[in-house]
Amino acid sequence: MGADPAAFLDFAAGPVDSHRLTSALADTPIDEEDKDVDGDPGYVWAQALHWDVLRGLGHPDQAIRRAQWDYHHMRGAPQAFSEVLDGTELVVLGTAERLL
Repeated sequence: MGADPAAFLDFAAGPVDSHRLTSALADTPIDEEDKDVDGDPGYVWAQALHWDVLRGLGHPDQAIRRAQWDYHHMRGAPQAFSEVLDGTELVVLGTAERLL
């Protein structure tokens, strides 16, 4: 909580939504549905927090869904995992050399 958004910029995959990224890192959800229902500040689910960080870094929703696919789903339904991957895209997460 309270991490410097600049520390995450190397992981951007597209245009950065600074407001969403800063809010997520401050544990302050933008979307009402992600807010804690009992009045406590912060996110109800870690997945929503992670989603907002990745979305703030410009990752497309399809890539975020892949990143959140857990072992149970992979083991229990490999055909569904195959459908999620769609076989058309390869997404690499991590730092990359910047071209000048």
